Amino acid sequence: MRYLEIGLFVLSIFSLSCFLINWPGAALVSTLQLTTLSSFYFYLGFALFNNIGFSKIFNKTSYKGISKLKIIGAISTGISLSILVIGILFKMKGWPGAKFTIMFGVFLSFIISVIALIKFINKKSYYYKFILSRTIFFITIGIFLVSIPQMTLIKIKYKNHPKYIKLYENALQNPDSEEAWRKVHEEEEKIINGR
Repeated sequence: MRYLEIGLFVLSIFSLSCFLINWPGAALVSTLQLTTLSSFYFYLGFALFNNIGFSKIFNKTSYKGISKLKIIGAISTGISLSILVIGILFKMKGWPGAKFTIMFGVFLSFIISVIALIKFINKKSYYYKFILSRTIFFITIGIFLVSIPQMTLIKIKYKNHPKYIKLYENALQNPDSEEAWRKVHEEEEKIINGR
């Protein structure tokens, strides 16, 4: 299960890198990849954090010796990481609600981290160490992305298209202007179509 997580994470980083350098098709691939990683944490977080293999998820004996609180903790961690990954996707794409989604995921992950840290100090369990490593890592990424202005990401992605950057800045200064946003979308279409 952990190898699947690592594979999905590496593919997510690669697809986002391709998105930032404007490779053709990278927008769709990065969206699918981050959605897959988010779904993985959401649906399989309980198994990942309890070290249950993919083939043993439906086997009752796999859950023997795992307390209900550990299952609930793993589910909660999976949900919070899933929300954070979706927030990262929204931020990278410039979609509305990115900041709220990331901050909500950071808040949930922070609460889980505090609980896991207290439990780890008392029990020195690998379970809590594993949860701590994931939540702290994603909290750091989330806070970093929230602190970066959206315009910075636009300037990185469209560094070879100064006209687009200028139109986008103009649209941000006049957010209610449909004409300004129409020009942004037209210029983006030209970039996508290679004109």
